[in-house]
Amino acid sequence: MVALVDLPVELLGLVVDTHVPVRWNSRGGPSCLQLRLVCKLFDKIISRCAFRKLDHYHLIENIGRLHSSAVRWLLVTKVEVGACPWPLTNINVVFLSIRLWKACNQEAGHGQKYLHAACGAVAAHRGHRWVCEQLRSYSANWLSPSLPKPEGDEISAREEAMRAMMSYNGLQVAAYSGDRSLVQTLLEAGADANAQDKTFGSAFYTAAYTGHTDVARLLFEHGASLHGEGYFGTPLEAAARQGHLETTRFLLDSGADMGANDRPTDCLLYASGDGHEDVVQLLLTRNEIDVNAENAIGQTALILAAQNKHRGIARLLLGRPDIKPNVKDSNGYTALFWSSVRGWTDIVQLLLARQDIDADVRRDDGSSPLTEAACRGHEEIVRLLTKRHDVQPNFRDTNHCPLFRAVSNGHERVSQLLLERYDIQLNERGHDDYLGSLLRLAALKRDGDAVVRLLLARGDVYST
Repeated sequence: MVALVDLPVELLGLVVDTHVPVRWNSRGGPSCLQLRLVCKLFDKIISRCAFRKLDHYHLIENIGRLHSSAVRWLLVTKVEVGACPWPLTNINVVFLSIRLWKACNQEAGHGQKYLHAACGAVAAHRGHRWVCEQLRSYSANWLSPSLPKPEGDEISAREEAMRAMMSYNGLQVAAYSGDRSLVQTLLEAGADANAQDKTFGSAFYTAAYTGHTDVARLLFEHGASLHGEGYFGTPLEAAARQGHLETTRFLLDSGADMGANDRPTDCLLYASGDGHEDVVQLLLTRNEIDVNAENAIGQTALILAAQNKHRGIARLLLGRPDIKPNVKDSNGYTALFWSSVRGWTDIVQLLLARQDIDADVRRDDGSSPLTEAACRGHEEIVRLLTKRHDVQPNFRDTNHCPLFRAVSNGHERVSQLLLERYDIQLNERGHDDYLGSLLRLAALKRDGDAVVRLLLARGDVYST
């Protein structure tokens, strides 16, 4: 039997191609792209087959949920297998020029490091949506761009590579990859530390985004501005979003603004939402930080921490005397609402320990944290909420009554907890046969007999 490794590349490509279905990324959601087949030996072949069969419309619809590594893989694969129009052609030019430079300086073993760095720098500056829009048009033919031709025999290959790097954003790619020696070489050769390219962004932003503090410091010492923006905002916001503590500290100590263009910085929002507790702790030491700043959809750092189950960050934020725990986002959700929806009991406990918490907050549709917890069967959260006298278990709108939602979803233990409330009403005026609806719902559920017995056991039940 012939081993796969011994097959011709063309035949191996056909074998792999039969196992990659058309529009494979739309069959399992964005997680299918995140968990794509990985094999070091056949990765390029698999990537080529998978890339050609992408469902691009589904890709664009789910772009917000993709990880940066998946977007970088998409762009790398496009550059490798497709004829890339400008500006993507520049990615390959800078990659080839750096590879040639390293070869002339007898530094080997870099492989595709700089190709990934070039694609990563583009994705960091332009954002995921821009990258995926570029993927809509591609060709199966490889058209490798050539480096600029030397102007005479006296121009060495090393000088040719240096010229290409100076022309095609080699400084940004070197900064993204963390190659301090190459960054220094380019700066000494006259590269502009503040060069801002619409595709690659600035070298300082890419260094901050990737957490290469030593490179960022070198660029700063050569006059790089602290304030050039990319897709994730300022360098400070990019570093905080990625969780780079030392880079964030360096930027703050160097005088990075906590706000840019007359808007408050989003660095605390980014760090809180992505769970970077050490960065949050550092940011909270700054007097100018606004702990109640909101993003585009009205979410504060506390809401984002509660939404994503970052208990340590929630504790840090709640320890601030100026925190506002009852802020609603554009959907009417507070931090307590989100943690009740998601079932984060430990965060609910932290929030309910606050004397100023609104435990019975309502959305425009009338629902409350108790409603959402009961609907989803979060028993411990329902227990915590029903013990509070400021939480109302009776609703005029039947659809949002916690007991109605618990019974309709078959949550026996939650239904029992709600029925233990002394003030819960089963024959409230204004409800059409509320008790009858509850009994019918319970009877239709598998193993609903226990809930029916609980309802009938109530001493205040009477016929309507």
